Amino acid sequence: MDSAAAPPNSTAGIPIQDIPLDALFPGVAIDNTFGAILLGTFLGLTLFGLNLHQTFRYFRLFPNDAPLLRTVVFLTLALETMHTIMGIHICYFYLVTSYFNPLALKTGVWSIKLLSLNMGAVMFVSQSFFARRVYLIGKHQRYMAVVTSFFLLGELAFATAATAETYIQVTFERFVRVSWLISVGYSMAVCADGMVAICLTMALRRSRANHARNDSLLDVILVYAINTGLLTSVFSLIFVTVYNNNLIYVGFNTVATRLYANSLLAVLNSRRSLVDRGAEGFETGSLGLSLYQAQAVKAEQEQWNVPQLPPPQPKVIDIKVTTEMVRDAAAACEPEDVSDVGSQKGEPLHM
Repeated sequence: MDSAAAPPNSTAGIPIQDIPLDALFPGVAIDNTFGAILLGTFLGLTLFGLNLHQTFRYFRLFPNDAPLLRTVVFLTLALETMHTIMGIHICYFYLVTSYFNPLALKTGVWSIKLLSLNMGAVMFVSQSFFARRVYLIGKHQRYMAVVTSFFLLGELAFATAATAETYIQVTFERFVRVSWLISVGYSMAVCADGMVAICLTMALRRSRANHARNDSLLDVILVYAINTGLLTSVFSLIFVTVYNNNLIYVGFNTVATRLYANSLLAVLNSRRSLVDRGAEGFETGSLGLSLYQAQAVKAEQEQWNVPQLPPPQPKVIDIKVTTEMVRDAAAACEPEDVSDVGSQKGEPLHM
């Protein structure tokens, strides 16, 4: 009697292992939401270990770097550590603590709400380092560095706005309507990364103009596209745009954030250490302060691993000297007199 009165979709009397997941958690998808975040957290933890190793190597090889560089590395490590803590908390809260509370999977917890701001901060700090490299290349590249900085500030602003919306739009379903904020933020990051990659590529090509290299322009572009995070930003933008109705883009961007920090530390650690290059003194001599300043600029560029442009070629001045030899008339006749005297030598003198 009771079974006949049960609704068609009722799970009464069915073993729990045979009940579909959609019936247990109606309106909640696990695979493309928190399952994606879980996988991204696993891969992110692996890359975080690599970042820890690179950070340790940096402080060990370059203890005398400028305070600004050391601050950038320390801030990146702090943001990455916070990102790791938030990722672990997201997985534990939704998949363990809320295991028997499926309704909690529809709303955001503090860690997932602050995730966008943390990712934007990591991108801003790491890409500011590359913008500084562009600024140090030369005077003609400085305006490009300023434009890049504006794009980075815009990316951080949209990440902050998206974080504020997570507290206004309580559920994930409502947040989808304002997910365009994240897409715009990543669009600005792509523009900034593109400008940095173009400037560094052109600078590298100019620095190698006087050397016989077989590197094609495509190879150089690919190297800088990877090292500056351009490809990472492009794929992040694609995932945010295509998968904005689930959390797959969050899992992908969890890994992408690690790659930003990894590219920053890889560039810093690729420099020659003081032990490798030995002591390089400053030859002041008669040039005085001008040579010292040139060496200081070169040292700063080496610290930021800036591609060295070839020095301007000095102008060649062609000086032609024409010499003319003028002989005195008396001197010209002197050999003839000597010959005459010689010819008369031995002849008797007539008194």
